[in-house]
Amino acid sequence: MYDLARRYVDGIVLVEESEIAQAIAWYIEQHHLIVEGSGAVVLAALLKQHIDGMKGNTVAAVLTGRNVATERLKALL
Repeated sequence: MYDLARRYVDGIVLVEESEIAQAIAWYIEQHHLIVEGSGAVVLAALLKQHIDGMKGNTVAAVLTGRNVATERLKALL
């Protein structure tokens, strides 16, 4: 696995839990999609401009799961 990451991963970006929560809320508000935290991480980085050099490029974000507790969703909205 490490060899694949060294070969294909250009960088690693860290985002805060609050940024992930904001991204989950964005998906709900903008697209009426419920996405769990792991699926919202890429959008969180993009929304907070943590990923340099993405402007003008095509970016694919993999959306995963809807495993979000009801109480968590209520808190986000």
